[in-house]
Amino acid sequence: MRVSYNWLKEYIDLDLSPEEVAEKLTTLGLEVDYIEDWKKKYKDLLIGQIQEIKKHPRADNLTLVNVGLGRKDLQVVCGAANVQKGQKVVLAPAGTTLPGGQEVKKAEIRGEISQGMICSADELNLQEEQAEGVLVLDKDAVPGEKFAPYFNLDDHIFVLDLTPNYGYALNLLGVARELAAVFEQEINYPPITGEQESGRAEDLISVEVEELESCSRYTARIVEGVKVEESPWWLKVRLLAAGLRPVNNIADITNYVMLEMGQPLHAFDYDCIKDKKIIVRNAKEGEKLLTLDGRERELKEHNLVIADTEKPLALGGVMGGLESEVTLKTYNILLEAACFNPASIRKTAKEFLLHSPSSHRFERGIDIENITRASRRAAQLMGEIAGGEVIGGIVDIYPQLKEPLLIKVRPQRINEVLGTDISRMEIKSILEKLHFKVKDSRRKEGAFRVQVPSFRNDVKIEADLIEEVARVFGYEEIPATLPRVDMELGQKKPGQDIEEKIRNVMHLAGYHQTFNMPLISPGENLQQNCSTPLKITNPLSSDNSFLRQEILPGLLRSLAFNARRQEREAALYEVGDVFPGRGINQKSALAAVVMGAVSDGVPWLVEAPEFFDLKGILEIITDELGLELSLNNSSHEFLHPGRQAEVVINGEKVGCIGELHPRLEEKFRFPSRVGVLEIDLMPLFREASLAPNYRGVPRYPAISRDIALIVKEEVSAGGVFTLIEENGGPFLEDLILFDIYRGKQIPGDCKSLAFRLVFRNPERTLTDKEIEDIMDQIITRTGEELEAEIRQ
Repeated sequence: MRVSYNWLKEYIDLDLSPEEVAEKLTTLGLEVDYIEDWKKKYKDLLIGQIQEIKKHPRADNLTLVNVGLGRKDLQVVCGAANVQKGQKVVLAPAGTTLPGGQEVKKAEIRGEISQGMICSADELNLQEEQAEGVLVLDKDAVPGEKFAPYFNLDDHIFVLDLTPNYGYALNLLGVARELAAVFEQEINYPPITGEQESGRAEDLISVEVEELESCSRYTARIVEGVKVEESPWWLKVRLLAAGLRPVNNIADITNYVMLEMGQPLHAFDYDCIKDKKIIVRNAKEGEKLLTLDGRERELKEHNLVIADTEKPLALGGVMGGLESEVTLKTYNILLEAACFNPASIRKTAKEFLLHSPSSHRFERGIDIENITRASRRAAQLMGEIAGGEVIGGIVDIYPQLKEPLLIKVRPQRINEVLGTDISRMEIKSILEKLHFKVKDSRRKEGAFRVQVPSFRNDVKIEADLIEEVARVFGYEEIPATLPRVDMELGQKKPGQDIEEKIRNVMHLAGYHQTFNMPLISPGENLQQNCSTPLKITNPLSSDNSFLRQEILPGLLRSLAFNARRQEREAALYEVGDVFPGRGINQKSALAAVVMGAVSDGVPWLVEAPEFFDLKGILEIITDELGLELSLNNSSHEFLHPGRQAEVVINGEKVGCIGELHPRLEEKFRFPSRVGVLEIDLMPLFREASLAPNYRGVPRYPAISRDIALIVKEEVSAGGVFTLIEENGGPFLEDLILFDIYRGKQIPGDCKSLAFRLVFRNPERTLTDKEIEDIMDQIITRTGEELEAEIRQ
């Protein structure tokens, strides 16, 4: 933000050098990047009066102008067509450097000496467009005097770098309030007339706000009979100092009040509004708006628009539309002053690359109670500068009044945090200088009850008030002391060792760790049984406004990001926090996604390699942590109906595993099938054991047997696996499913499952009879319970 020192001094009496003011602003947190010295830029320019004009003897398009400077005259060769005898102009004598860097030299032009240059507005950096002639000053300009003081250009511009929490200081009065607090001065507020809010405005315009969440207050005021033309130079210079381009007197007034009071305003051509009705609504999908920059924008349903009964007129809080623009033909004005939702404005401005001074202020939050005052100020200036008649009354849609925020602050706590000994009275005085209302707490505990002013949207808690005291008291006054720290031996949080073990397994399996924001947009949950997620109070955007209940949505976005960049194989995982339920219920979870998994030549893995890749990782994790894993049938709608399972660890359901539903694979545009896994880690933290389980080298040989069982299609391999384990006896060392077969010699509604069983007795060699007895037992039990038959 750019702040004119001359303009600032209209609101607060300062007799300090610009450098001293800049230093104080910086210590208050309003960091001054640098100071522009306009005095230096315009110091050599003089006011002159044209005394005589003669034709150039050797050039038809040039004239010889005699410019009077009071005590002396200079001859200038000039090519401008608008020079006339008696005019007051700006002269750059030879040796002057113009604001743009061009040096003016004494020169001979077609045989005639030119001792300087009569300047146009663009040559003085007072407008961007090329001027049609020289700049002509008013009759009260005094020849020979310096030009800069006459045009209020003997100024210094503070260029501030404000962080987002200083939104209240994005205006001259906001900066003046800060300085007034430290210099103990009163603010000279601009006089505003027309305080009476009654009249016939409501007869001339009606307003309907459909989206109260996006627009909490909307006001409309009518100014009739304006004459739209160029602004007076004092107003142009103010805008130029602030870095804004003058347009016309109406648009310039709205920008002037925004810079002065921090309230963005917009002026519509009242006669272009259909049915004289304003509707604040969301755009219709595909609706189009021609904005002031001449570009046609295709709108989406989440874009807030200001419309009439027929069409959108403006992108709310971002940019106006060309069809309702104020032009030289405009006679009547509808003046809008409103409060828009910061997240909505930020999203629309980013989407259309339309970051404007208005959107910049709305994104940081404006003072909702200042709206009608700023509107009155602008209407008053339109009456004074543009000759308009301000119609009495205002249409004000403000259904939910903003309740003042009360914060309890303890003087003792302030001194504890700052390491100071500031008295209660001084603390109270500092806060009151910053326009906080301070009262003693009703309880006799020494605390204050502080009412936050409406323009301080950044102050929410006691810590914010402590910062306010520190800023005004002066950081340089706070003694430098080393913090006292109670030394304690650092410890890992519960479950941290297990998380590290899981990360090692995932890394060794070839998965890449990701870190996604724990925030999601509404409706992004995959599982249908999730409760409504917890909404945060200050989201950066509506896309990231809820705490996530699952990790998978963020992982799938990351996988899709890779897929769009021609990655055909990717394996990602994340160990992070989720927030299931309505309360603040924070849990750790593991999620993984894999695309393009390879079956390693195993025929039956070709059917679902991603699923079995993740299943294998689960088996490694549970083995490493001494846990028992089983998979049960499930019916999650976001997973493939025939390739999914419930993950059960030590008898407790902890999550799900499977292949993403084809519908979602198509939505994300994945080039191949995607396997997904998500489990709750809290049960693992309770049940897992990291104690190493050592086993000596076997002294006796193992004996292996293969068995192929024909079972019905609905019988799961896991069920057969469990039944074999239960009947395999104490010497069953390993059990492996190595083949699944469907085809010839197998009934159509059946499948063949082939298992390898490995037996070992650590104390002796097992006999064939012992093994045969166990195998007979397995065949009998699987036949009885699962109707399994031995495949011949």
